[in-house]
Amino acid sequence: MTDNSKYSRENPFDVPEGYFDMVEDRIEERIMAEESESTRGQKLIRMVMPILGLAASFALAFLLIYYPVTKILPKYTAGTTGQQSEKTKLDEELLTDYGYLDENTFFLALTSKEEPADFESDEVLSFLTSELDDYEVYAEIIN
Repeated sequence: MTDNSKYSRENPFDVPEGYFDMVEDRIEERIMAEESESTRGQKLIRMVMPILGLAASFALAFLLIYYPVTKILPKYTAGTTGQQSEKTKLDEELLTDYGYLDENTFFLALTSKEEPADFESDEVLSFLTSELDDYEVYAEIIN
């Protein structure tokens, strides 16, 4: 048998003074902190959900309306036909050719009836190389 007299009958564990007075406050603080963290995430989700729903509905409407229309009426939808009228092609060529001109010069170029002047090859070469230095000219001749 063991001798119980070696051990004291006193409880070795003590509860700090006022512990149970403060326990309720600490528990409530922890609960409030956890609720506030979860509500932040929920607020963000609540704000984003309508935006995602709207985007999804637009995508669905696009797929349900635009795709069948392009299959049923391909000649009425833009970009599905590879053919353009000759007038449209001519207009686009004129715009790309004269796109860098101002308005007055553009209209003068459209209305002028004079034939283009014939240039000598030396004149053309001197005009093209007028902005180049000797090294660039030499590089162009080599290539």
